[in-house]
Amino acid sequence: DFYAYLVKCTMAFIQESHQNGTDLLLSVKGDIEFILSHPNGWEGAQQQQLRKAAIHAGLVPDDDKGHERIHFVTEGEASLHFCIEHGLSPFINDGEGVMIVDAGGGTIDISTYSGIPSSTTVNHPFEEIAAPTCIFSGSVFVTRHAQSFLKDKLKDSHYAQDVDLIAECFDKTTKHRFRNATEPAYIKFGTMRDTDIKLDIRSGQLRLAGSDVASFFDPSVSSIVKEIDNQCSKAKKPVSSVFLVGGFAANGYLFSKMRRHVEPAGLSFSRPDTGHANKAVADGAISFYLDHSVTTRVSKYCYGIAVDRLFDLTNPEHQWRRNNTFEDASGEIRLGDQFDTILAPYPLCRILAARAS
Repeated sequence: DFYAYLVKCTMAFIQESHQNGTDLLLSVKGDIEFILSHPNGWEGAQQQQLRKAAIHAGLVPDDDKGHERIHFVTEGEASLHFCIEHGLSPFINDGEGVMIVDAGGGTIDISTYSGIPSSTTVNHPFEEIAAPTCIFSGSVFVTRHAQSFLKDKLKDSHYAQDVDLIAECFDKTTKHRFRNATEPAYIKFGTMRDTDIKLDIRSGQLRLAGSDVASFFDPSVSSIVKEIDNQCSKAKKPVSSVFLVGGFAANGYLFSKMRRHVEPAGLSFSRPDTGHANKAVADGAISFYLDHSVTTRVSKYCYGIAVDRLFDLTNPEHQWRRNNTFEDASGEIRLGDQFDTILAPYPLCRILAARAS
């Protein structure tokens, strides 16, 4: 239903804002490509669910040609393409590591790339230099911490029944404006009649100490900087820059805390095109389809097959597993239940089909 609603609104916008918009849509009917973004942690099973939803919504028919019109991109990779369009180009020629932190409502998607030397001046290729990660520390968790605090603060008062409303007001206004832990924050939720000095409520406004509001953000901040450090330690090349995008990126407190952690480590830290950072994934997903700048990715897991090996009596590992030995048809003693690695974790895997989804 949600996909169908989005497509309906998009079609209506094109018809209303473009000359001959109706004819334009009719001319491409059956050829429209859909690019669906998802968190870094999602893989084949989740993509299959998204594909089914798109089919049930009537976006594409349930056949091979219809399936080929659906493309998937991680939010981290989409954000990289957004950053390329908004200030990342100075780092392309240097081949330095660049980390993209997509701070959204539910998840924080962190991806690390490096520019690959290229003879062309456009569509510079990038490679992953660390496995992308996804953590549940988005802005919605800030609101949850605030709601928990408000429940405790307002319990046993007649404002206890308004906790959900106050938390909603915090989510829509105060959370976005908060910048400094040393200054109080205010949540406007009621009328002039709503006053309770003991609860710091005056004329419909609840006053909160800046340190209390900061405590709502700090768990998310700590998780993000910890994962940044983790990515830097695992990256195959030194990371020189960190870009912060996503709806949560607009928050001044998050930005200042992250910069205070990142810059002393010698990394540059920026927030490209702040006015549209919450559209990073949507815009970047289109750029992904057009440019496919990432040509090499990192394997998250170790892939291989079960094999038998010739038993080596001098090998301590074989001796420890000698209970798994058997005699094959040729009379040789072999060790069963062994694993042969085809693709080790974290090596770079070049993408052969650039438009494979």
